[in-house]
Amino acid sequence: KGTLVFPVLEPFQVGEVRRKAIALAEGLAFRSTEAGKVAIVVTEAAANLVKHGGGGQILLQALCNGEVRGLEVLALDRGPGIANLQEAFRDGYSTGGSPGNGLGAMRRLSALFEIHSVPGGGTALLASLWSARALGPTPHRPLEIGGLCVPHAGEEVCGDAWDAHQDPTRSRVLLVDGLGHGPGAAEAVREAIRVFREHPAASPAALIELMHRALHGSRGAA
Repeated sequence: KGTLVFPVLEPFQVGEVRRKAIALAEGLAFRSTEAGKVAIVVTEAAANLVKHGGGGQILLQALCNGEVRGLEVLALDRGPGIANLQEAFRDGYSTGGSPGNGLGAMRRLSALFEIHSVPGGGTALLASLWSARALGPTPHRPLEIGGLCVPHAGEEVCGDAWDAHQDPTRSRVLLVDGLGHGPGAAEAVREAIRVFREHPAASPAALIELMHRALHGSRGAA
């Protein structure tokens, strides 16, 4: 179903995104205890956007690992950032007058928890939670790759795209930016993605040349 995007600019929106996350988790067969963990993580992430980030977005996406279902939570803001991440994870630490258990609790409840913050440049927080623990070891991958494309305001399609291909010896990642935005840009990036997928053994230089030829007559892309 793709990624669900929720703006979180006001306190009342924290409850809204929590309810949406719980409903999504229940639809993924999360038990009540597991859905409760989702509620805590999403509530803390959304509340932090309002209290510390000047507002931002929560993005939710379903995950699948065989028969096991999960939920990925991404919180983005362009606020002041976190000056000392290590200190911010300490239980009891708070800059907003709260109990200060947020980041530490979120990390303990999540199967995967990552956070990147730039003072003056905002914060990105990623958490994944699963309906049950996957049996056996997870497959080895040279890199854990993920990306996100969101349409320009007022558009239904995104004029940017990404793709990746991995084998035992190397990882290739494509980032493509269609000129402008909207359907014309989306058409150009789809063509670039097609070329990337159809030539998994081509060198970067050869791929660029192939894309250049394929995009002739389109709006073009970088």
